[in-house]
Amino acid sequence: KWTLISGKIIQDQNLQVTTEELREDIKSELRKYFQNMSLGSTDSEWLDDYVNRVMKDKKSVEQRADRIVTQKVFDWARTQFPVKDVEISQEDFRKKLSEHYEQHHH
Repeated sequence: KWTLISGKIIQDQNLQVTTEELREDIKSELRKYFQNMSLGSTDSEWLDDYVNRVMKDKKSVEQRADRIVTQKVFDWARTQFPVKDVEISQEDFRKKLSEHYEQHHH
């Protein structure tokens, strides 16, 4: 079901992943990995080489593109179905949770 729903949203909203988004995703991941080390301008050639190697891996690129486009689907959905925070007591929360489980027989 998810594949059909997300596919329809992706098509209807023309959600796409650009090469630049893929490259930035790879760089961001690497920066997180090396967050305690400085990846300054002297390392930009190394970083670009790494990104180029990852971009040649079709499976990795497809996985990243799927993840990015899925995030775009959720971002779009948040604009369509705004969430409203409501404060409730712990007792009321447990009651709602219990009712939910009774309805769905989890």
